[in-house]
Amino acid sequence: KEGRRKAEGRQKEGRRKAEERQKEGRRKAEERQKKGRRKAEERQKKSRTAEERQKKSRRKAEETQKKGRRKEEEQQKEGRRTAEGRQKEGRRKAEEQQKNGRRKEEKQKKGRRTAEGRQKNSRRKAEEQQRILFI
Repeated sequence: KEGRRKAEGRQKEGRRKAEERQKEGRRKAEERQKKGRRKAEERQKKSRTAEERQKKSRRKAEETQKKGRRKEEEQQKEGRRTAEGRQKEGRRKAEEQQKNGRRKEEKQKKGRRTAEGRQKNSRRKAEEQQRILFI
């Protein structure tokens, strides 16, 4: 009897411990899941805020562009050309002239090259003729 009671007590204790272990395991698993969910939510929040920031900055940029365009249109309507505008125009014209000058030079170089090439060819032909005549 005594032995059986002790054995049953040990079994009960074993079952209780096993249940405790299972409970602990379940609790830990739940905690891990909660942590994962929390982290995922935080990531989503961060990405959302980043997207919102981008949207805001895009909107601001568009608004400033619109304002700038409106200002330009008003100035043009009034026929005002600022000193900066004139300077820009002057710079642009100067650059254009330089480009044109470079193009002209390149064309001239090409022309020179062909002229030199023609001279060389004619010289070579004349020398060949001389050789033929000598023979």
